[in-house]
Amino acid sequence: MANLVTGTSRHTLIWFPQYEKIYQALEAAIALLEFKQQYPEGFRQPAPLLFKAYASDLHSFDKAYRHFIVKSDDAQGDILKGLVDDVENLYTQWFLDSLGEAWSDALGNNNWELEGVASQTRFFGRHVFPILERSDREKVFVIISDALRYEVASELEEVIKKEVRGETSLEAQLGVLPSVTRLGMAALLPGSKLELIPGDDDVRLDGLSTKGALARQKVLNQNSRVEATVLSAKDLLEMNTDEGRAAVQPYRLIYIYHNVIDAIGDQASSEHQVLSACGTAISELLRLVKKICNSINGTNVIITADHGFLYQRRPIQEADKRPLPSGEVVLESKRRYLLAREQFNDSTLLHFSLPYTENGTVAIVPRGSLRFAVQGAGAQFVHGGASLQEVCVPVITYHHQRAVKGDEGPARKVGVQVSARVRRVTNNRFTLTLVQSDAVEGRWRSRQITVAFYDPQTNTPITDVRGANLSSTSPHPSDREISLRLTVTTANPPTNVYLIVKDADDESELLRETWAVSLGIANDFGDF
Repeated sequence: MANLVTGTSRHTLIWFPQYEKIYQALEAAIALLEFKQQYPEGFRQPAPLLFKAYASDLHSFDKAYRHFIVKSDDAQGDILKGLVDDVENLYTQWFLDSLGEAWSDALGNNNWELEGVASQTRFFGRHVFPILERSDREKVFVIISDALRYEVASELEEVIKKEVRGETSLEAQLGVLPSVTRLGMAALLPGSKLELIPGDDDVRLDGLSTKGALARQKVLNQNSRVEATVLSAKDLLEMNTDEGRAAVQPYRLIYIYHNVIDAIGDQASSEHQVLSACGTAISELLRLVKKICNSINGTNVIITADHGFLYQRRPIQEADKRPLPSGEVVLESKRRYLLAREQFNDSTLLHFSLPYTENGTVAIVPRGSLRFAVQGAGAQFVHGGASLQEVCVPVITYHHQRAVKGDEGPARKVGVQVSARVRRVTNNRFTLTLVQSDAVEGRWRSRQITVAFYDPQTNTPITDVRGANLSSTSPHPSDREISLRLTVTTANPPTNVYLIVKDADDESELLRETWAVSLGIANDFGDF
């Protein structure tokens, strides 16, 4: 069905670039409707099975909703207004409510654990320690991206498989409760006894503080049995090759902290941008993986998160909030959880005993996607509760493979060609058709490009500079065509110009052609 709306046959039409974002939003909306048709009976099943179903399939609904919101925002205008309302109803009233009710009923009131599901508190022992034990030469790079939700990680894994050469896997682990940064970050460190103290912004691990980079580095060095260091993703990305190698050379364990999604979502003024920030996070994490493996000779990379998040674009209604319990028994309270000395007699709440609290402290969360009524803005992006979106925590494991004699060759980015009968520009606004020369498969990786026409004397653009993503996996060249709408922005362009296509990553030229410009009488009617 989606091909009827966004099929590649439309990409070559002159008006496609103008409506591309609308088509992409429609495609996401169709995916949501088709997804609902697959679950006419709802989601009810035992908690371990429902958790695994979310990790294998159900998270795709969150992903499609994210794509719809981002593309409909990009499209602007009111053309999608009615559809936006329909998608919000579908997402909030059917998916979030139905899945949240099924998950809450399956969990009940119990210890915070699931049979057959790995806990986030065992992350280091399951994923990091075995690599360090293989030999005394192995290095491990652990990237922790704050609020990297499982559905975002699943898209990141797909991108990594296309872009870099290696073995990639994705699995889910049950996050800690409450699903907050201070506890999730501590759970990902090596150690035996995790201690959460209500009201304290620090979490202890084997008696050591885990607050901040220096404290975490101390824990890593004491408990991992190898030399370890801590870096910020921002700092590492800004380093040149020599600086990057020097920063990691003495160490076998490198923890890298990345914060894009949570930094945007946790601010009331910017939380509406959190879904587009997920795309930014994917791009930055891919750059990190490439830098680690291509520039500083890393081989083993693990990407995970401290917690996920709940988000809906529609403002939270009063019916979606529950009064915040109060009294001396309440030790700590936020929008999505309480820590208290005892349980409350309230059917809208779930109660869990935790292995990292003492004195009978229980975690209390509202059912489904409900929030506690807390004063202040910023209720659409939340975490801390027990929803699958918050506690299904991803672990991406990537093992880099270098080219060896006899294999199919080193990984390369796809090429690009121009499809045009004549090399002449005759209108102020015109459509340029490019062809991705290779399909993305095997050693061939996708490529981001920029395209523009340039003055040969000044080397400055005479048109707008357009970007494109060469990522088609189709074996048919006609399916790999991309149409770009360009506009001449110079009042008196030269009669001969250069068409230049560049790689967006390093600005290297992929293609340079001489084109003639013969506008005649300038007009605003494009190709008509």
